[in-house]
Amino acid sequence: MGIALFSPLLLQYGLGFISFYTTVVDLNIVVGGFISSFGLIAVLIFILLLIKSSKNAYNAIKTDNNVKFALFVVFLIIVLFIGSPYDTAYLLPAIPFALYFLSKIGSKRLFNILCIFLILNSFISVSLTIETSEIIGKGIVFSDADDRVLLTDTLEKVVNGEFHNSVILTGEYYPILRYLSKTSQENPQQYLEESDPENISVSYWDHLKNIDYVYMAGAEDIIKWQNNGYKVYYMDLAALEATKLNYKYDLREYNTSNIFQLINL
Repeated sequence: MGIALFSPLLLQYGLGFISFYTTVVDLNIVVGGFISSFGLIAVLIFILLLIKSSKNAYNAIKTDNNVKFALFVVFLIIVLFIGSPYDTAYLLPAIPFALYFLSKIGSKRLFNILCIFLILNSFISVSLTIETSEIIGKGIVFSDADDRVLLTDTLEKVVNGEFHNSVILTGEYYPILRYLSKTSQENPQQYLEESDPENISVSYWDHLKNIDYVYMAGAEDIIKWQNNGYKVYYMDLAALEATKLNYKYDLREYNTSNIFQLINL
């Protein structure tokens, strides 16, 4: 099933799409993301459950093929994540297999408590981070919803802003921005979209404002647009990091501006 779902990517890009993102990730970010995704208390109970169940684990692995399979899937997902630790959300497919494994080897009471705190973490988070001294905060469901609302509001400001005669590099925000622009009642637009998979060039043109929204672009395109009198903006880290990764240059060195900073002044 997985191969069938990923077949379009395999046909278009080969196996190279697996290593598309950088593998240089700060360990502190990975650990922080893991705790944020699953909850500090749940992580501590998980560790305690593993320690107390180490003896039972050996017997279960030796006698139960289902346990062997569950452990193999968890191990495989962890290995793939270590190869490209881009986001701790990529560990989520391992959760049902890990829970099945723990249910077979550990204390039922501890296992039930672990499940409860995994569910609670979706709504209430308990953690200590470097950025804040808060212990009790919003769970990942609410915090993610807040982030999406903030992002949507910011992109709507871009769509309705006065950035005429410009090129805006969007990065991963391109699909959302295109949807918001297309459905905007205050500023109806015409679209001319081009796509070149080999150059990862996707863009559309707002003829009314003379703005080109571009997913990402090479340095030579930036210079060409600027020589033609266009102001070039980029959308915060989304465009900055995507450009660094794929075109190996820093947008900030080419007289471009972070449009998110401008609209939030």
